[in-house]
Amino acid sequence: KHEIEKRKLNINYFSKCISKSADIKKVAFKDNDFDELESHQKKVYLLNVNNLNNDIYLKKYIEDGIANKVNEKYLLKNRKPWYSMEQKKVSPIWITNANRGKIKVIRNLTNTLNLTTFHSCHINEKYSYLTNVIFCYLISNIGQSIIKQNKKTMGGGLEKYQPSDLNEAKVLNFEIINSNDLDNINRIYLNIINGNLNEETLNELDTLF
Repeated sequence: KHEIEKRKLNINYFSKCISKSADIKKVAFKDNDFDELESHQKKVYLLNVNNLNNDIYLKKYIEDGIANKVNEKYLLKNRKPWYSMEQKKVSPIWITNANRGKIKVIRNLTNTLNLTTFHSCHINEKYSYLTNVIFCYLISNIGQSIIKQNKKTMGGGLEKYQPSDLNEAKVLNFEIINSNDLDNINRIYLNIINGNLNEETLNELDTLF
């Protein structure tokens, strides 16, 4: 935010965006969490324009990017214009692309995009009403153990997941969960996003799933 203000850039040229997994400390990401990152001058804004119009400050910013050879980076040099961004929807669930131990899964409750530090998990529209239940499944011990069947282990015990690894991972049949259990899972979900996640909570989710 400080950089945007210093360069006299219009905040409307930018989208909220998470670039580092380490910036997310909680299992649920809320607006106040974004505000906290912004106040600590974290890099949480992504330029999101397709043309420069007549804004002299925006043009200067782009020129500085060229001077620093940002436009020659692998992904950017293949874009037209190079400073444009791929257009994608905000994802309700983020899954880290690498981990040691537990897979980091975040429930995104904001209008914030994510870069490749997380994989975007979009829920098929048919099952959108189960988004919170699916999130609970993904953080449960059972869900984690099933996803890890598709892991690729790198040096030093680092586990990597490509989008295809997650797409091909098996999941439970959520449609057969009865209404009483769904109510209990949603109750637990509310507790989790309010900061009440512990081993007892995970055990209760495992029992339900």
